[in-house]
Amino acid sequence: MNGGESPRWCDAYLAKMLRKHDDFPSPRVWFDNAHPLSIGFGMCVGETHTMAFHHYWDSTDRTVDRRVEYVRQWPSPRWMGWMAKAIVDLKLWEADDFDSDQDD
Repeated sequence: MNGGESPRWCDAYLAKMLRKHDDFPSPRVWFDNAHPLSIGFGMCVGETHTMAFHHYWDSTDRTVDRRVEYVRQWPSPRWMGWMAKAIVDLKLWEADDFDSDQDD
C-alpha cells in the first residue's frame, strides 16, 4: 500500500471496525485458520479487511515498539511472518544496495 488517501468504502469499513473494537483488528483475527497466502484469504471479505488494514496501518504513526505491542494483542504462530513484515515494514527493493553485485 502506498499510504495515500483511502477510498470511501475503506473509510466506512475502518470506522465500523474502530467502533466495534478498541483498535483495528489484524487480518489474523478474522482469518486465524486461513494461511496468509491462501486464495480464500485474499478474496472477498479477506481482501477487503486486508486492504483496510493496510490503509489503517500506513496512516498510523507507530514506532517499532508500538507495532510489536499491537501484534502481541493477537498472537498467532501461523501469522507471525506476515505480522513481522508489517512490524518492520520491510521493503528490501528500496535499499540502496539491493541490486549490488558486490560481495561483502
